[in-house]
Amino acid sequence: MLHFRCENLSFLYFLVLVCICSSVTYAYQFEIDGVFEEIDDPFGGRPRTANSGLQGKEAPKNTAPKQDESQPIIQPKVKELPPSFVKLYLIDGDIVSGELVTQSIAIKTDFGTLSVPIEKIIRFEPGLNSYPEILQHIASLVGDLGSEKYEEREAAHKALVAMGPKIRNELGKFTVDGNAEKKRHLDEIKKEIAKIVEEFDEEDLEDPDNQPWERNDKLVMANFTAVGKIQQTDFKLNGKYGELAIQLGDIRKGTRPVAGRQPIQKSLTVNKDNFVQLAWKSAGIMVQKGDSLTVSASGTMTLTPWGSNAVSTPNGTPQYGTMPNTPGIPYGALVAKIGNGKYFKVGDKKSFRADAKGKLQFAITMRASYVGKSYQYPGDYKLKIKVEPAPQQ
Repeated sequence: MLHFRCENLSFLYFLVLVCICSSVTYAYQFEIDGVFEEIDDPFGGRPRTANSGLQGKEAPKNTAPKQDESQPIIQPKVKELPPSFVKLYLIDGDIVSGELVTQSIAIKTDFGTLSVPIEKIIRFEPGLNSYPEILQHIASLVGDLGSEKYEEREAAHKALVAMGPKIRNELGKFTVDGNAEKKRHLDEIKKEIAKIVEEFDEEDLEDPDNQPWERNDKLVMANFTAVGKIQQTDFKLNGKYGELAIQLGDIRKGTRPVAGRQPIQKSLTVNKDNFVQLAWKSAGIMVQKGDSLTVSASGTMTLTPWGSNAVSTPNGTPQYGTMPNTPGIPYGALVAKIGNGKYFKVGDKKSFRADAKGKLQFAITMRASYVGKSYQYPGDYKLKIKVEPAPQQ
């Protein structure tokens, strides 16, 4: 019994000694780690050093001095980009940026060749005529829609749908040549792409990347857009890693950073296809709340082509009646709306301030019982639109 108690006593002494040694080692390690590492608070609090809270211990010498909150914080100046700085979005998905070596971009239009200084350009977009390989690829895929092989027809169908809304206008240029399979696939592809467009919100609709491809190149400036053929075949760019030469056919679009929103001037035509009960004509402008707009319109439209040939101007013809549920807006009048808001009369001239953000749209009022008939309604209204952005807050 005595021997058993002695053994137990020795074993207890041994346990006490082990605990003391472990505590000393842990404390020493804790002390050392406190100088070099931070211990994260598992509850998400601010990280603290292991020795924080210990009384009388000096902070490590490499600890940064606390900033005097009474002193103003000096923000570094943002380097302004030169006017020749552009960002090029390439067909393969890459993006390169730098200063263009050329000082202007020339575009040949129906009215002559324009040479536009780089600093006046907001963006430029090559058209399909600048992408002969893409045109050939689209034509080849459309041809495969009429293939005798099922696999080729299905592969072409999927490839065309994958090209998305940008080809929706181009698809309308192809004839089916009596091939039932090609016609069926083309009709289905157009419906699938139309469904994609229907799911776009207003900002998506105005995004240049979602606009249908056009054959001609475009130079977009603040006051107008030039359409034609860009004369440069390549662009030399001084970038971070030296000079690059980019072919026009490799560029999807080029943009130049512009401080703030720029004033917009645009022309538009509305006609019998744009009665309020049918399709509103988008101006292609997303206005912001507080923007100042001025719209002037001219032209005439025949409202009764089946007989008396009553002619209306953008102000409308009150003698022939007014639109229901409106404050006396006459038939034949030019009207506008922003986004999904209520429409209002524009007439031959109107200046107003946007009360909401949205897409600017125009239409012509017409008696509902006359819409959807086979009447032609000759004439149209020519619009000139000016938008002054609201001052930035």
